Amino acid sequence: MKQKIIALLMACILCLSAASCGQTTQTASTGGDNGAALKIALILPGTVNDKGWSSLALSAIEQLHEELGAEIKYSESVKASDCEQVFRGYASQGYKLIIGHGYEFSDAAAVVAKDYPNTYFCISNGTKVAEPNLSATAIDNTAFGFLLGATCAVLSENKNIGLITGTDNPPMKQTVAGFEAGARYIEPKIQLNMVYSGTLEDAAKVKENALSVIDKGVDVLSQNADHASLGAITACEERGVMNVGAIGDQLAAGPNSVVVNVMQDLSQTIVAAGHLAAQGKLEAKEYRFGIAEKAIYLSDFTGVYEDRITEEKKARLRELSEQLAQGKIDVNSLAAEASAPSEK
Repeated sequence: MKQKIIALLMACILCLSAASCGQTTQTASTGGDNGAALKIALILPGTVNDKGWSSLALSAIEQLHEELGAEIKYSESVKASDCEQVFRGYASQGYKLIIGHGYEFSDAAAVVAKDYPNTYFCISNGTKVAEPNLSATAIDNTAFGFLLGATCAVLSENKNIGLITGTDNPPMKQTVAGFEAGARYIEPKIQLNMVYSGTLEDAAKVKENALSVIDKGVDVLSQNADHASLGAITACEERGVMNVGAIGDQLAAGPNSVVVNVMQDLSQTIVAAGHLAAQGKLEAKEYRFGIAEKAIYLSDFTGVYEDRITEEKKARLRELSEQLAQGKIDVNSLAAEASAPSEK
């Protein structure tokens, strides 16, 4: 299945186109396609044990090690103030592809890329591209949020759902707008409790935010705050509230609360970018993926709540996923109409 997804993403890219701060680790190479190892570095805003955003990116470069014989290295928990130094460190060491895994790395990459024209810089959810070597891979965050909100709305009995989001950067704002649009597509009068926590690292703060919305009657909660998301899941575990995992499979973090995950498989876009870099074909543009490319999808239902989810609800969500993949729902128009409230 994974190989099929990679092939589909690669086909989409080809069609569209016709050191460091923080803890690091390295995997030795056995040689790339041309006998010389492709050196790939990954810069992460969080830790690789977040069971989501950062761990998926790590799995992607590990896959590139297996498939291309690439030499890989990563840096965890890199602050925005340090990322330019980290980019320069990897570039000066001869890394051919440097991936900044997050919107917040866009500005630093744009500065450093000018000084290393023979190095590929690629930003996940990036907003800047520049010739000849700065590109971005992006998930359709609006569609992701739409499916997340719709899933929570279908599962809710109280018609009262919540979302805890990290920062209010553009990708997360898109997710929040999509979440509201998706929830109201299912239930126009649903009660929404959405909080921008202001952190991607402080799980204790996110847990506090989660408990506050649970106290308002939320019976289905989701989260999108990188490593800090674990705080929201912990709150659901403690209060017996159903949780919809986001980005990665978060069942292990919430075996008694997580019932399904809306997967955001940005890892496969990184794999596709790595293959293009190995071929010298990674262009200075944005590569965008969504539900149609299987970069966003609903996982199987699981966990202790599985038996409480009716077949009717499961069927409704499967049908919704198919409609989204076929472009039958204009999520961008619906999201533009949504006025997503937030609490600071």
